[in-house]
Amino acid sequence: MTGWQRYTDPPSIERHVVPLPAHLAALDGTRVVQVSDLHVGRYMRAEHWAAHIERINALAPDLVVITGDAMDWARRYEEDYVEPLDGLEPRIAALAILGNHDFYFGADRLARGYRRSRSVRVLRGERWESDALPGLSIWGIDDPMSSLTASARYPRLRTWADGALDPRRYNVLLSHRPDAFRYAPELGFDLQLSGHTHGGQIVVAPWGKKLHIASVLGPWDQGAFDARDARLYVSRGLGFAGVPYRRDCPTEITVHELRVAPGARAAA
Repeated sequence: MTGWQRYTDPPSIERHVVPLPAHLAALDGTRVVQVSDLHVGRYMRAEHWAAHIERINALAPDLVVITGDAMDWARRYEEDYVEPLDGLEPRIAALAILGNHDFYFGADRLARGYRRSRSVRVLRGERWESDALPGLSIWGIDDPMSSLTASARYPRLRTWADGALDPRRYNVLLSHRPDAFRYAPELGFDLQLSGHTHGGQIVVAPWGKKLHIASVLGPWDQGAFDARDARLYVSRGLGFAGVPYRRDCPTEITVHELRVAPGARAAA
């Protein structure tokens, strides 16, 4: 999908294979469906979100993760987001974190909305694990609410790495802002899932070089990145900020499929 996209147009379904070490073969085939940056409000109403939920369910997710900015600003649109949530049908769980716009909306208020839904657990500096997915740990943090153009610090990540993080497990970090990837690889996180950038939303390439506003937010604008043995995926998101259009930067729902890498060896 290229060119201009309106807020009523369907998203792209992106598929991302995540390699696993052999000792985590019990997780082979696990499907994590990520959505981000809905910005529910004037241009994302209940009917649009419900249609996206149908698309998510059709992907047969084991887990659904919502990586922040579910809401835009206005509180009058709260039920447009919260009421459809009970339509999510992951096999095991749906998890969410809070982005900067969720704080503009009201972080505690949205957290209460998640609790009312009974279908999504919000992680605010917490770890989630399930016996149904042995060896998988998912860690979720709030947006740091630092300046949009400044590098944020993430002290909670260091605290986890110094104690609670088990290197024998597959550790997934949910961080709304991609810049946590400055620290996540060295601290032992295997995969980071983020949003925030919208992939630039409106992308132009006047001299063959892509230009967009996300470039001021750091080097991780959209898609997959590697550092050491860790991986980052930055979703372009499902919503629109400012204007209800995108250019050469379609909205997305992402399927992350965990697979044991060919030739992978079990840890000694």
